[in-house]
Amino acid sequence: MYSVLIYLWLMPLTTFVFPWRTDHDIERLMQLVVFVITGVEFLVIQLTSGSEPRAGVQPRLAVFLALLATLALISTARAASAHSWMELALWCGLVLSALSLAQAVADDRVDEIVWGCVATGTTYALLMFGLCVMISLGGAPLLRTELFPGYSNYRFYNHVQTVLIPLLAAVSLYRALPRWASTFAYAALAFNFSMLLFTAGRATWVGLSIAWLFVFLIAGHQARRWLQRMAYAAMIGVGLYALVFVALPYLCGAPTDVSAADVAANTMSINRRLYLWKLALQDLCESPWFGIGPMQFAHRLNSEAAHPHNVALQIAAEWGAPMLILVVIGVVRGLLRMATALRHEQDVNEANIGAGLFAACIGLGVDSMFSGNFVMPISATFIALAIGWSIAWTQQRMPDNDAKVLFLPRPLLVIVAFALLIIQLWLLLSVRVQIHDLDERLDAVRGNVILNDHISPRFWSEGWF
Repeated sequence: MYSVLIYLWLMPLTTFVFPWRTDHDIERLMQLVVFVITGVEFLVIQLTSGSEPRAGVQPRLAVFLALLATLALISTARAASAHSWMELALWCGLVLSALSLAQAVADDRVDEIVWGCVATGTTYALLMFGLCVMISLGGAPLLRTELFPGYSNYRFYNHVQTVLIPLLAAVSLYRALPRWASTFAYAALAFNFSMLLFTAGRATWVGLSIAWLFVFLIAGHQARRWLQRMAYAAMIGVGLYALVFVALPYLCGAPTDVSAADVAANTMSINRRLYLWKLALQDLCESPWFGIGPMQFAHRLNSEAAHPHNVALQIAAEWGAPMLILVVIGVVRGLLRMATALRHEQDVNEANIGAGLFAACIGLGVDSMFSGNFVMPISATFIALAIGWSIAWTQQRMPDNDAKVLFLPRPLLVIVAFALLIIQLWLLLSVRVQIHDLDERLDAVRGNVILNDHISPRFWSEGWF
């Protein structure tokens, strides 16, 4: 757990130390290292947990997971390129991170996760606020494409904000936080809204708006303080946007970038997404049962991107329609259970946390229909944090006491943890050759494989292979 939290906190702040690598590539490499460390932590926990069973699943959930695993292995084995195994291992790393966070919540270590969210949100907000002020005072323009350290594209930070903003609202209300930490988290929340306005993150705005509305309809009374915190912070964010991104540059005589309204009104990205979605549908029609294979969308060149900017179509095209159906069933079932738990939660502190988690899950789901938030290293790790925390939070309030449960013996949990660790070790070792000559590899892709005027990230910053 600690490695995941430290990664989310420090990774965007340290990529400038490696100027010979793109942010995406450094973050991917460090993500693999974090997965290995998390695997070791998770295995140690299972080995030292005692002889009593630590987890239980309903028989139907066991069957559901077995079906998922079977379909995943078939899709991966059928793929045209061995890169499919890298994608499968990457998803296993995200599952491992989610399990590690869920285990921490089950072990009553929520305070540590809350502090991790506070540190991550406030540190980057302070950095960005300082950069904006200094750049404007120096008379230079605030350029979106160059302003967000740690992110190759400012849209990648929008994906992070989809999860971070609801969680910041929740942790700023957390009972155990001292007042100064709550104040900093609230300030970071408001400034994130101003940055979201500046970048015109349409998918994030839509996702957060729908999430806020869902929380209001499902648990308007229980989550009243969270709803108010989000609304007030958004209004303060509008004022900060006018001050930091409009008034200050104007007063300092700094040139202006394209306005946020013009960025939001740009329809070119919509046409590009429609093109990518059409390609994904063609791949699905070609192989509807098992897909063309994990990551294989990046094996078929197109003029736009190495992923379809829609996680549902990505799963369908690469893993097959049955896999997408199972994933949708699992997601809907999980959200319904979480909504029920939130609606019946009486503790105000826990209701705030539940509202933030539920909103993060709804928001990232909406965002994923228009973006690659599951592809980018930092946003994908944030998603793993939100999902793992949400699963544990819901399970604590809706235990399956009345249903038949299969308790998993400790040896089986140890075997699962050991297997997940071995998979992550294999992934890290399998890309060591690529890491050694990554610059040459990426240059070869840009010069010989695809001739684009923009990067097309997937595993690496040039995702084509």
